[in-house]
Amino acid sequence: MKQTIVITGVTKGLGKALTEQYIRLGHIVIGCGRNINSIELMSKAFSKNTNFQAVDISDYQQVRSWAANVLNNFGSPDFLLNNAGIINKNADLWNVPAEEFSKVIDTNIKGIYNTIKEFVPSMIKVGKGTVVNFSS
Repeated sequence: MKQTIVITGVTKGLGKALTEQYIRLGHIVIGCGRNINSIELMSKAFSKNTNFQAVDISDYQQVRSWAANVLNNFGSPDFLLNNAGIINKNADLWNVPAEEFSKVIDTNIKGIYNTIKEFVPSMIKVGKGTVVNFSS
C-alpha cells in the first residue's frame, strides 16, 4: 500500500538512504534539507511521487510554511520521520562554543518540536500517522 512519508534531513546519511528505499518501494516521499543544491539534485533524480524542499527545521516559520504546503498538496502524512540533526565538533562539552551548542539544540530539539507542532495536529484530526524521531 502506497503511503505518504515526510522525512527531514533527506540530503545525506540515514535520511537519504531512507528516502531512496521508500521511493524504490513506491511510496510518496516528501522531504526537506538545508542544502539547496542537494535538494535540487534530489528533485531531479527522483521526480515521481516526491517533493523536496530546502527547509531549515530550526526555523519555525520555514517549517510552518513548508508543512502548510505539504498538507495542502499531499494531505496528512502516514509517517513523519524526524531525521535531521547536527552534531558539534568533537570536544568536551565545556569547550563547545555557545553558538555551536545553540545550533545543535535549535536543530535537534527545536526542529523536532517545529515539525511535530505543524504536522501532528493534522495526523490526529484524520486519525492516522506515526511519528519517529531519529535525531535526538
